[in-house]
Amino acid sequence: MAGEKIFNPWFDVPARSALIISVTGTTKDQFVLATLDGVVTTSTGAIEKKITGILNTATGDEEDIPLKASRLYVVDVDLTFITDATAVVEARVEQSDGTVFGKKFKTTLARKKGSVEAVTLFVSVLPGE
Repeated sequence: MAGEKIFNPWFDVPARSALIISVTGTTKDQFVLATLDGVVTTSTGAIEKKITGILNTATGDEEDIPLKASRLYVVDVDLTFITDATAVVEARVEQSDGTVFGKKFKTTLARKKGSVEAVTLFVSVLPGE
């Protein structure tokens, strides 16, 4: 839909930062299921590990993904709209001292029952510790 963002990159992120993701949208009248599906790769492109998870869309609890040096992270926030609903996806990168790196990401997606949408987050981490 116009104005919606479904991709956000962060480049040259300092090592020992964290990608923090949350989704809200489930209420007594709306139900959105949010899962994480992603990979961590080395700087040569070899897949190091898979990222999976389920986000609580009723409470908006945050999921923290620690970021290691010289890695690329690609994380899809997969949204399944069980009813007509509006989901709000928020993400940010926090450095080890708690300051936000770059810009915070926020997008709002309104979809009909049975719709599926992915929001992709990409992070490249600098070499270092």
